[in-house]
Amino acid sequence: MTTTEQELQQCDVTLDDIYKAFGKQKKHYATRLKHAFLEHHIETIDDLMAFSINDFQEMHGIGSETLRLMIKKLNGLGIDYYPAKCRR
Repeated sequence: MTTTEQELQQCDVTLDDIYKAFGKQKKHYATRLKHAFLEHHIETIDDLMAFSINDFQEMHGIGSETLRLMIKKLNGLGIDYYPAKCRR
């Protein structure tokens, strides 16, 4: 296991935490992510971090704004998308 994987596991952040971080006003973005994640078998934060920004942009329903907000929400949860690491 690499240091990055160890750091991410220590975060204890789940995909549900990301969905919840969008709140009620931005819930449709969380729904888009959830559907794209299911379609591409993304089940954990480690799975998510294995995808590049370009991979996400090619997914159905994921546009630049959804991607921007996902990275912002990850950051708010203590995860830097690139480079992948936990700040906790």
